[in-house]
Amino acid sequence: MVWKQAFRLRAAAARVGQFGQAKKWQHAVALLHALKVPPDLRFLGAVLVAVERGSAWQYAAELLAESVRRRWELDAVAYGTVALSLERSSQRRFSTQLLQSLAVTDATHKAFNVALLGAALQRGRELMLLMQRQRVAPDIVSYNSLINICDREHQWSQSLQLLALMRRRYLAPNLVSFGSAISACAKGAQWPRSLILMEQLRRQCLQPNFVVLSACMDACASGRQWIHALRLMQSSGVSPNLAMFNTLLHGLAANSQWLQVLEMFKLLQVQSGDDGVLQVAYCAVLVACATSTQWSQALNFLQRMRLASLPIQLPAGRLEMGVTYRNKKTA
Repeated sequence: MVWKQAFRLRAAAARVGQFGQAKKWQHAVALLHALKVPPDLRFLGAVLVAVERGSAWQYAAELLAESVRRRWELDAVAYGTVALSLERSSQRRFSTQLLQSLAVTDATHKAFNVALLGAALQRGRELMLLMQRQRVAPDIVSYNSLINICDREHQWSQSLQLLALMRRRYLAPNLVSFGSAISACAKGAQWPRSLILMEQLRRQCLQPNFVVLSACMDACASGRQWIHALRLMQSSGVSPNLAMFNTLLHGLAANSQWLQVLEMFKLLQVQSGDDGVLQVAYCAVLVACATSTQWSQALNFLQRMRLASLPIQLPAGRLEMGVTYRNKKTA
């Protein structure tokens, strides 16, 4: 009988999760009221999440009070979800009171971490100070949340300060930490600092993932540092996507870096047999060779495009000028 009840609650929690994703928090609450047994932690947590997504902060507070009164099982994440609802509804005073009321345990920091998800940078710093006053030690998730806020608000210098603070607190930044800080630097046009962070990441024996690589390449692209971006892609050990190739190819081509474009073209030929992708690559090579007056190379690739039956999309005047130049040289 007990296992049947647990199974029903789990199935009901899954339905509540669907209501939460659809922002139908009233349906989730109706399902809670229809229960004939006390909700377990999973179910109650799902209802609180649904209410938070529906921006119903008043009901979230009422449900929390009811849960305490009825002695339903609650954990730090449940309290944090209510605090998050209050934060996102600009009810910061009530959120602070709620977090201050929590008994300090090994899991109390989780409530603060959830609340941080709804904070702006200044408020995030206030919550971190509140944690310290409550003698709750911020963990790596806490700092990562704050660095992510710095990224969202384009505060690259503060993201670097937080990385330094983490190290002083003997917390080693992870990929999430570096990725958010690199992204913040990219948005602030601080490509040299992004490259420095990438080097620090490797010194910690961390392998950059696609998200981190993409953020660092964006930083290089924003500073028109195409060669740095190319070397970064080649040394990362991460398989770049076609958008990265496209951005780099056109960036290098526009800056007359025809040798590097040829280098990338060879790499792309190995990784992709898609005609559309190769057409973009061929055109980038043609542009790079034409802007560098490498007419023989341009004509060679033009012939290769024709043999591959790929449509040519390049200003005819530039190609004609190249052909004329070549004919004069060989006449």
